[in-house]
Amino acid sequence: MKDDWDFPEDPLAALGAGDRAPFEAFVREKSRSLVGFFARKGVAMDVAEDLTQEVFLRLYRHAARYRPEQRFAPFCLRVARNVWIDHSRRRGSRPGLEAEVGDGAGGEALGMRAQPDPYRVAEQAEEHERLHLALERLGPHHKDVFELAGIQGLEY
Repeated sequence: MKDDWDFPEDPLAALGAGDRAPFEAFVREKSRSLVGFFARKGVAMDVAEDLTQEVFLRLYRHAARYRPEQRFAPFCLRVARNVWIDHSRRRGSRPGLEAEVGDGAGGEALGMRAQPDPYRVAEQAEEHERLHLALERLGPHHKDVFELAGIQGLEY
């Protein structure tokens, strides 16, 4: 999501005022960026696409309550992050364990899950724990800054 998120008109402010064109342009232009955001969070591509649609739905449904004095990009990223958190809580999943079997043997059609490599799972768990401990030392505002700047690549 490091690409340009500056729009001539705030998509949600325009939608709240009854003009759907800027929001529709935003959906067309930034859907890949949001799918990539979810994919980097460790979800399968089809799930990332579903979560992206959920972000667009939440933005659309809440456009009337959106305050245009907020910057649109951070607001949208916060919604995306909340969608990911909600998804993670519902699934009780850990990153990296959602990959579908893709060997062409029909596993995807049956919804079978790939058996994770125990070494990789342990390695990811250790890395996750180190990152979690480092993030715990940050205050809530610093965590948001880390997410928006360090991970999303947004400028100050």
